Amino acid sequence: MCGVNAVGRILAGLLADRIGRINAQVLLIFVSGVTCLVLWTSAKSFGMLLFFTLAFGLTGGGYWALVAPAVAEIVGLTALPGALSIVFLVNVIPLIFAGPIADAIYDGEGSTSYLGSILFTGCALCGGALLLLGTKFAKNPKIWAKV
Repeated sequence: MCGVNAVGRILAGLLADRIGRINAQVLLIFVSGVTCLVLWTSAKSFGMLLFFTLAFGLTGGGYWALVAPAVAEIVGLTALPGALSIVFLVNVIPLIFAGPIADAIYDGEGSTSYLGSILFTGCALCGGALLLLGTKFAKNPKIWAKV
């Protein structure tokens, strides 16, 4: 997935140049979530799991490639160092608790399926994209504006 992720980061930058940093960020995060909800949940064979890995790798790396440009778009270059530090600090919280949450969901299901954890992941990504969409509309309320 790392090799595909590297290609996805480059493509994310190109997409951001065309449609705007925040728009690209919203789109890639949302597509990552949909990829989890649609492809990962239906992956019953190695080939389908490989297809999910390729699709998620292409879209998932977009977050890390565009986080700094999107934050710069929101707060400006003078406030970027402090704002980006806060964003990275806030990113630590889900990384710390993601494993225990996934484990609790897995144990709560009482089965050997990871479906609950997969659904949680996809819904969290889609929800995050919708929250970022609110930031986009706060920055510029026009739907097709390049932000």
